[in-house]
Amino acid sequence: RRRTILLAAGTLVLAGAVTATTVLVDRGRAAASEVTVRDDTGRVGVRVPTAWGGQKQTGGWDPAALGLRAGHEPGLIVADDLSAWGDADAEAQGVFVGLGGEGDVTAKVDGIEHDGCRYAGARAFTGAESTGRVRTWADCFHQGETLVEAALGPVGGGTRPQAYVQIRLRGTDADVTRVLDSVRVTA
Repeated sequence: RRRTILLAAGTLVLAGAVTATTVLVDRGRAAASEVTVRDDTGRVGVRVPTAWGGQKQTGGWDPAALGLRAGHEPGLIVADDLSAWGDADAEAQGVFVGLGGEGDVTAKVDGIEHDGCRYAGARAFTGAESTGRVRTWADCFHQGETLVEAALGPVGGGTRPQAYVQIRLRGTDADVTRVLDSVRVTA
């Protein structure tokens, strides 16, 4: 399953397997350290570094890419280069966030493997609105590039759906935590 989830999610999102997808390239945005991106439904949002926020697709995804029940669910991808997102040979920084629909997102994240990457471990995550499991791989695809896979649910076990999050970056654990803490999903 070499890079299966990364490429599957990237391919589904980028190849048009989602409906009503809009690609926007923002130019001339006022200098700010972060930008908030929301999907077309308004149910999924995330705050990212401005450098990542120039290209986005906000039309959703199919959770079957993760091995969950097939269907169209809210989701988004935002990256510095969308054309590079699903390409393991290209450098990209950004985040994918998608609602998991039905099924155990945590179990699916726990089963992900990335050949050619150095597994750096798993940790629990608790943020302002979400809690979950985060798995990290170092030196993925390119020296110094980190790949993060996370399953997030509501703090306190509320009824909000689980989210699948994938982050590609050259950054620190603090950068990962800041992005994860900014993820917002609604039922």
